[in-house]
Parts: sequence; structure tokens; C-alpha cells
Amino acid sequence: MDLLQTTPIPHILIADDMATNRALLAFAFKSTNFKISEASTGEEVLELVKHQTFDCLLLDQLMPNLTGYETLIKLRENFSPLELPVIMVTALYDAKNIVTAFKNGANDYVTKPFEPIVILARVQLQLERRRTEIKLKIAKEEAEKANQAKSTFISAASHELKTPLNSILSFSQLLEMEFDDNKNVVDSTQKIISSSYHVLDIIDGLLNLAKIEAGKVELTINNFSISSVLSELTAYSQPLIAKNTNHLKVICADEIGEMQSDSYRLTQILFNLISNAAKFTVNGTISIIIDTFDEGRYLCFSVKDTGVGISQANQQKLFSNFFKAEESLHLNPQGTGLGLSLSLQLARLLGGNISVKSTLGEGSEFIVTLPRIVK
Repeated sequence: MDLLQTTPIPHILIADDMATNRALLAFAFKSTNFKISEASTGEEVLELVKHQTFDCLLLDQLMPNLTGYETLIKLRENFSPLELPVIMVTALYDAKNIVTAFKNGANDYVTKPFEPIVILARVQLQLERRRTEIKLKIAKEEAEKANQAKSTFISAASHELKTPLNSILSFSQLLEMEFDDNKNVVDSTQKIISSSYHVLDIIDGLLNLAKIEAGKVELTINNFSISSVLSELTAYSQPLIAKNTNHLKVICADEIGEMQSDSYRLTQILFNLISNAAKFTVNGTISIIIDTFDEGRYLCFSVKDTGVGISQANQQKLFSNFFKAEESLHLNPQGTGLGLSLSLQLARLLGGNISVKSTLGEGSEFIVTLPRIVK
């Protein structure tokens, strides 16, 4: 059944082996314009739903041959509770039967004898819920299509931009070498080179985000030593740490062991955090702290600095695309505004999360929690 195929006038199917019960149920809808169809057996129900669209089924349990529950189980092989809401209407009122009905896929349960007004209210509730869920499903599908189109556009545009930018970089570097004795030319070409690298960083960030949003990021899961990743990370980070005359401090729990995860993505996340810490700290200390919790099943990677800190208001925006904390602090913008957003998305891909603690004027701490084993 097509979820978008709804009848302009609600079509209700009443299934009961007794004609008097079917008549009583139909009476509940006498004040409406609902279309009513009837079935006296489970087999008849299964045949009718093959050829007609129903908005709700009122189903008796105690029917010959196929019982109501058996009919419901067969219906759920082809129709979800959203596609065909089923309300069990039966004389069985004990808890065991009610639980069984819901386990088998019933949307609601009404016991006999019943009040027609209650039946009508229960059906109207299911119809309204179905309409709302269909609208939400359509909206979700449209949003996913729009997001996919956006990701495709970003990916295509980014690739198109990278080619001329790389050419600009190459020619600028040639100019710098050719006129290395001309200070004005060297200064100008260095600005071009710096700006080009900055734009390339933005493009790479956009490409990574587009891949994540499109579900196209493939993780390379393997076993690796956490201490070896830490050693590499420390070496990569030294130039950034030294730039603002900062000191790097590493605190790692004894026998931290191994992880089964994506070492490249882990390094990418931590390097982004260290880069941010180095940018906003001058003559201070940047600490990398690694510990375990939950009996070693999870790891906590903390990057702590003694820098400018982040206001409470900005902490709410930190992980948004293109948010730059330096702009709110009236500092010269140095980054793309994508690093933290990308790091959070990657942490979530690895089954973890990133949180932040910060006090303005005292420093910040970014805490990455990850499972030791990515499943």
C-alpha cells in the first residue's frame, strides 16, 4: 500500500463473524460520511485488503478458522500499523489477551460490550494519528531529498573550485621563487598563498561535512595502540603549540592499551581540538588527558587549555557550522568555523560524543568520549 494513498472519505473495514456485532459497530458511524465495508471471516479480510484501501480495521478476535490474532499477524506481513491501523474489538478483556494483541501489531484494543461513541472516538484518533504520521513521513523524505541535493551541490562545487585554486597556488609559489629578491612581490604572493590555503581548508571541511550528511564516510576500523596515536599527535601538534609559546602537557592513564576504531578519524578529531586550544591560548598550558571509564569499555580524551575561555552563550553555538568564537572575542578570524562541527560529527560516527566545559578568562576543556571498540 502506498502511504500517500489516502481516501478522501475514510474507509472503515469491520470484521466480525456475527452480523449483529457488525451492525452495532457500523451504527457508531451513522453520523459521519465514512464508507463502511464488512467481512465475516479473517480470510475475507485478507482478500479485501488486496484490492481496496482501508483507513482503519475493526477486528474481532473470536472468529472461525482464522482468529483475529492470526489475521492480524498475516496483515502485518504486508501492512505496518501506519499503513493499516487495526483496533481489536473483542469480548476478551484479560491482560494476557490485551498484551498479545499489541505484541501482534494492534494499534488499539476495545472490549465488548462497547459504547458506539467510544468506538467512533477511537477510530477518529487513529485516523488523525495516521494523517499526522504520513505528513511527518512526507516532510522527512522531502528534507532528506533537499539535504541530499545540498550535499551533491557542495561536493560538485567544491571539486570545481579546487582545480583553479590549486593552479593559483602553483603559480603563486612559482612567482615567489622567481622574484625572491623583490619584497613587495614576495609579500603579495604569500598573502595569495595564505588565502588560497584558507579557502582550500573551507572546501575540505565542506566536502567532509557533505560526505557525513550523505552517509558516505567510510570508517576504517582496526586495532591500534592508543599511546602510538598520542605520540604522533604530539609530534604533529608541536608547531601549533610553539606558535603562541605554549607548553604541552600529556597525562595518560597507565596501560591505556588499544582501541578498535578508526585511528585516522580519532587523530583528526583530537588535532582539531588541539589546534583550537593553541589558537586561543598564549604563554599557557595545553593538556591532553586520556583516561578510561565504565570498566575500561569507554575512553575519555580531554583537551584542556588555559586560554581565553568561552562564554556560556557561545558554548551553545560552538558546534554549529561556520561559528567562529574569535569573532565574538573581537580577534582576527583564523579558522574556517567548521572544525568543531566536523569533529562532533566524526565522534558520533565512532559511537561517541564531545562536550565542553569553559570559564571565560580561565580556559576551556573539550571532552571526547568514545567506545574502546566500535561496533
